[in-house]
Amino acid sequence: MAVKKSATKPISYFYNPFYKGTSELRYVEVWQVLEDEVLGKLYPWQYTVGATASKRIEALNFIALAQFQKDTAKFPNVKFIYKLSTRLLEENNIQRLRGFVGKGLIMCFDIYNLEKMGEKDALMGLNFLVKAGAHIMIEGIARAPIELLTKYPAEYFLLDYRYYNEGNAGVLGMVKQLADHQNVKLAVCNVNNDTNIGMFTDLGIDVLSGTSLVKPRKRLDNIMGVE
Repeated sequence: MAVKKSATKPISYFYNPFYKGTSELRYVEVWQVLEDEVLGKLYPWQYTVGATASKRIEALNFIALAQFQKDTAKFPNVKFIYKLSTRLLEENNIQRLRGFVGKGLIMCFDIYNLEKMGEKDALMGLNFLVKAGAHIMIEGIARAPIELLTKYPAEYFLLDYRYYNEGNAGVLGMVKQLADHQNVKLAVCNVNNDTNIGMFTDLGIDVLSGTSLVKPRKRLDNIMGVE
């Protein structure tokens, strides 16, 4: 119900930049923020998974993708990351989703939602998009068994900084080796302190985002240095 209410409220967007090193902008993750009168602000990671059972998530995702078209028209050289529901991979949505395929769009799907959808249907949808030229990112890597990382076609893995520390550095090294073998690019989100940054950079994982590096902005112009 909360998501249904949210869809009738104003929707705003925040832009979360990923940098290689300290200054080279690689990607911009777009957060579609819903203003709920009871729950307050809802971010994609708070509603995308929970609302997947409702068709409302389809409407929200396509509204977000319409925002992508506006932003990429203004900044055609930027790669934008959008977290999407696996409902968009279903037969009644995927042709419409295909219409948004562009060089600047990175479609991000949670690995556990792909598993819930079922291997056959998830692979069919993802392979269809890849064949159409889509860039696919898989998130939830830190919570998934290693063997799942080879199952789905992906150009990018999104790692969550909060799940890694010196105690499981070996697991991170395995993910890096697997990604290198599959020619998958790695990016790290939620870098909210600098405790373990060296563990990532020592492995050559240096595309990072998080509040300890730079805070998300409400205006894309601010990230791009446009006044």
